[in-house]
Amino acid sequence: MYDSAVKIVGLCGRSGAGKSSVVAIVRESLPAVQIISTGDAIRQLLNRRGIEINHYNLQSITKEILADRGENYISIVFDLIDSKFPITLIDSFRRLEDVACVTKAFGQPLIISISAPATVRFNRLLARSRPSDALDEASFKDLTLLENSWGVENLCRIAEIQIENTNTYAELRKQTLAVLRKVFQPFC
Repeated sequence: MYDSAVKIVGLCGRSGAGKSSVVAIVRESLPAVQIISTGDAIRQLLNRRGIEINHYNLQSITKEILADRGENYISIVFDLIDSKFPITLIDSFRRLEDVACVTKAFGQPLIISISAPATVRFNRLLARSRPSDALDEASFKDLTLLENSWGVENLCRIAEIQIENTNTYAELRKQTLAVLRKVFQPFC
């Protein structure tokens, strides 16, 4: 078991829902919160292996890690958790097994779901144009099927906090800060 004094908060949601926007809001407004990204950890692994970062390679390495670690997939970020922070926000949880794995290591995490309709998410992916994003309709459909296979929707349904991200960044910021300041206040 790791340091159980650290409160783990897990963001969940489909690609393009706004998890990265929530992370940016937390980073800017709540400096006592450590932020760790599973996506960044996977992109670093691709870099270390000299593999191009693109949508296909990101999916392939994720499948490889899932096959290797199974139910402990989320543990790829555990060694990055710094106990000097009272709260660690992990972007992102994708499966119910992630909750179970974190619970065994740190205690029950707080799960926050970020959601948006498919058309909104697809347009956001096109606008941000990360090399690892699904940038055409076929890739977006494949990504949706992959996220379905992970059980992202099931995890989002059980999240203690639900944030619907269909408006402007300013509205998301207002909504996020109102929720998170209340939740994080006992820890910061």
